[in-house]
Amino acid sequence: MTVILTEEAEADLRGIVEHIELDNPAAARAVYDEILECLRYLDQFPEMWPRVLPRSPIRKRSVSSYPYLIYYTVRQTDIVVLRVYDGRRRPLPFGDRTP
Repeated sequence: MTVILTEEAEADLRGIVEHIELDNPAAARAVYDEILECLRYLDQFPEMWPRVLPRSPIRKRSVSSYPYLIYYTVRQTDIVVLRVYDGRRRPLPFGDRTP
């Protein structure tokens, strides 16, 4: 399966890295690398992480070492990453619908 990032997810990732980079470029690289590793792992086990709601097509994967969440859907041939989100912020209003 191919992992595809939406424009929103790419912007989220870029914003996370740019924000951290202002104070600590090395930490920004570490966070970026960890998020990319999580995205690569999605390719191997896309249904391992829970759905945001029982009937929702959207799943949520946490980034182990950092407070970030990856929201994604699994399709026939690919995985679409919807958002990369700071879990300390207000939850995204995905519910049981696609954003």
